[in-house]
Amino acid sequence: MLRINTGLIVALLCIAVASKARGQEARNLVDKPVDKISIDAKSMQSALLVLAEEVDVPIGLELEVDTPSVGDSEQIKISLQNSTVGEVLDSIVRAAPNYRWRVVDDVINVFPTAFRHEILDTNIQSFSFRNGSIYELRKALFRIPEVKRKMKESELKSITLAFSSSDFRKLEKDVVIDVRNTTLRTLLNSIVLRNPRNFWVISRIGESSQFLVINFSG
Repeated sequence: MLRINTGLIVALLCIAVASKARGQEARNLVDKPVDKISIDAKSMQSALLVLAEEVDVPIGLELEVDTPSVGDSEQIKISLQNSTVGEVLDSIVRAAPNYRWRVVDDVINVFPTAFRHEILDTNIQSFSFRNGSIYELRKALFRIPEVKRKMKESELKSITLAFSSSDFRKLEKDVVIDVRNTTLRTLLNSIVLRNPRNFWVISRIGESSQFLVINFSG
């Protein structure tokens, strides 16, 4: 006699529905209308900041090691009308072909083709943060035990200097970050989804790329 595990069926249906919902949210983000946008930038970060601020879309950026600029000969210069977020992103990476983009956790993630920040895949057991500034948030991220351990293994050091006076302003009162069993990438994505600063960037600088920087803008 065939026995049907109803609990398993319900669980599988829930997973299927959640997966479909996530796919739809990603599609909505990529298809978001952009009436008009002009970008004239010498770095990927500057170009994406225009998109994040003018169209209000969450973005995460992995910068190539020690290459903050795309170079004068590869300046990102685009002007589009009646387009979508996806079409704008396609135009940006065509101007800087050493980058690609995809949607992860309902956030646009842009990354270099020749280098990946492996620390973003670090598994994190838990992280909580509230009532602090961007500067304090950056310091808290580097205090996460799993991140500290990964940085030590990779011989990396953190830089948590304040880049502007706005770094000391408190986050919105209703911004509470409390996550469990996640990765550093997913954590950063969740932060920009909750934070008025809807842009995160990770980079490595220094003579031997030994310094790791995480910042939020937008």
